[in-house]
Amino acid sequence: MKNRVGATPTGRCEYLDYAKAIAIILMVLLHTTSRYSGLSNIIGSFHMAVFFIIGGVFFNINGRSFVEILKKGIVQLVIPYFVFSIFALTICWISPYLHPELYPGLDSFTKIFKAAVVGIFVGQDYYSGYSFMPLGPLWFLLSLFWCRLLSYFWIKSASYIWIRRVGILVLLVSIYIYHPLILSLDGMAVSFPFFIIGYYAGNFFKKIDVMKLQYKIVLAVICLAVLCIFTDSQLVFGAGRIVGNHFIAYSRGLAGTMALIVICTFIHHIPRVSVWLSLLGASTITVLGLHCHFIFPAKVIYKLTLGDPGSIHIVYALVVSILTVLCLTYVHRFLSAKAPFAVGKGSVKRLKSGK
Repeated sequence: MKNRVGATPTGRCEYLDYAKAIAIILMVLLHTTSRYSGLSNIIGSFHMAVFFIIGGVFFNINGRSFVEILKKGIVQLVIPYFVFSIFALTICWISPYLHPELYPGLDSFTKIFKAAVVGIFVGQDYYSGYSFMPLGPLWFLLSLFWCRLLSYFWIKSASYIWIRRVGILVLLVSIYIYHPLILSLDGMAVSFPFFIIGYYAGNFFKKIDVMKLQYKIVLAVICLAVLCIFTDSQLVFGAGRIVGNHFIAYSRGLAGTMALIVICTFIHHIPRVSVWLSLLGASTITVLGLHCHFIFPAKVIYKLTLGDPGSIHIVYALVVSILTVLCLTYVHRFLSAKAPFAVGKGSVKRLKSGK
């Protein structure tokens, strides 16, 4: 039984799972094809902001020390990062083959493999032209980890009359300006505002009830999202930086997220779709970590049969994306049962005890 639209008696907001599910489908679609720059611009304007905002919504430090937050972050984010990075070593060598222009100097399997191993430990999608994370999207896990740690100090600093917060802002701006290509810190610098917005607006996001919203409010949110999304500006998360107007970039991310969540509150009334999206929303970490094992072979097939993988047709990309996320929901269930540590469900108590 549900006590409000999209929310269970336990307090879990199912429509936020739906939003994560749709966002992860859009991410896979974006990684499958780059043929349509307009589509990439629209998706890229908000699809990752969704995850950071929702991450902030569920971030809770009540009664927890920094060490507890750190250990939980290691279990939920850092360990899966390394697990999926190791998985990705089996497929990473295909990327320079598909996109040689992005990886100059990586002209042999040995060089590619060495660069991938280095990329895992420096935690960066592209580093010094010769090292890269074997699976670029994994930058998200490290950036979210840093956002959690930094948010702890941001929240705790409230009683210090902004002195510490000014220091945190200086740190973020410094990271952004100097653009350090290590440990996905650049992604954290760009994403932190979304995370902290999600934290402060958590109660609002958890209590959205479309049946009680006036249609004018819903319409205004969607119109604002359309206005911001279609404004001529480049990707928010391109290389961990914002190109163009920062205010527009963050407005697009926030408005797109708001519109998606409002739309997802309606999905609750479509039983079969809502069940599938709930499963997918709970499986996003596995989709993030393993989707390239599906789309890379699909790109190879496309290149061998139809042409340049950079011009994959949208219909082909959409079919590949849907099949990918569908299969990975079952993979996630398997990993959750057999290897929970791989998907961030390891035991924090075991980590505390050192066992």
